[in-house]
Amino acid sequence: MGKPELLAPAGNLEKLKIAFSYGADAVYLGFQRFGLRSGADNFTLSDLAEARKIADQLGKRIYLTINSYLHEFELADLPEFLELIKGFAPDAIIVGDIGVATVIRRHCSIPFHISTQASVINVAHAKAYKSLGVKRIVVGRELSLAEAAYLQKEAGVEVEMFLHGALCMSYSGQCTISNYQSARDANRGGCVQSCRHHY
Repeated sequence: MGKPELLAPAGNLEKLKIAFSYGADAVYLGFQRFGLRSGADNFTLSDLAEARKIADQLGKRIYLTINSYLHEFELADLPEFLELIKGFAPDAIIVGDIGVATVIRRHCSIPFHISTQASVINVAHAKAYKSLGVKRIVVGRELSLAEAAYLQKEAGVEVEMFLHGALCMSYSGQCTISNYQSARDANRGGCVQSCRHHY
């Protein structure tokens, strides 16, 4: 499918620089809206411009996350945001919501990847996203390496896997335990990491 890529999170510009200096080929980062890391510093528009400049100088890639599940009023703001980020040309946008994916396809030509939040764990699901123009799928964290390889071969899409992180108490992050324990929505950036607590 392509050359393997080491992708790391970047919560701010300093973390982006550190990730690149330690060998990451690409980083994923979030803006101040629409992402799942509401507790991170996250990027402003000027930060995005600087991140793009740094990545270009180093021959690295930047993926922007729009991976939370958007309510109607938020989805209405998305086209304007997509216009704003076109100038920063992220190499791809990582999405978890099929509605967001269709809005992106309608309003810009930036490639998009499917987030692990979409819980893609079978070939039929992967092919459905491929039909929407998806280039890469971050498969559900429940899959083994062999299962992910099979999905990649049969669906004909790039596959990305998490090497480190929490295995949420539901399919690929679609968890409501955080909501129940603390009234913080795990699917909208507020997860309290209930899966890491000692019980």
